[in-house]
Amino acid sequence: MINTPLVQTALPTLLAVGFGGALGAVARYLISVWTIQRFSTGFPLGTLLVNAIGALLIGILFVFIS
Repeated sequence: MINTPLVQTALPTLLAVGFGGALGAVARYLISVWTIQRFSTGFPLGTLLVNAIGALLIGILFVFIS
């Protein structure tokens, strides 16, 4: 059921993960379109850039949280 303690404690985490995933997907799409128009390469440069920037931001956030 929806009102179980596990769902109540996990809901903020699930929402944060979902929000972060949505932001990453939109950023990946927009930057991929931009890199294809700008550099017209077959290599997924936009995906690489978004993943590298995301990993950097997660690392910085982790340091500040802990």
